[in-house]
Amino acid sequence: MDCLHTSQKVQMDWLLQYDVYSFRVLLMEFETGKKPVNAEYRENSDIVQWVRSKIRNKISMIDLVDSRIFEGFKEDAVEVLRIAVHCTARTPALIPSSRMVVHML
Repeated sequence: MDCLHTSQKVQMDWLLQYDVYSFRVLLMEFETGKKPVNAEYRENSDIVQWVRSKIRNKISMIDLVDSRIFEGFKEDAVEVLRIAVHCTARTPALIPSSRMVVHML
């Protein structure tokens, strides 16, 4: 019985991490105005890889923000994009919980 509970806990933990992943993709879409998959990304297969590559190449976060966002809200958009990037940790243990992401927002 303990094994079953452990297995269920692992599944639940994975699902919560997946929820954070999905939420991160949505945040990136909202803040950049880009679709999750786009031919523009070329070798970067999706929006997450595209944003990461831009950051690696020292592109300013403000330049990644959708140009249609009102100028007075661009800094807020950058903060939300930073949270989304924070959730892109490749190591699952470093991905913040859903609760923590909501708190950061």
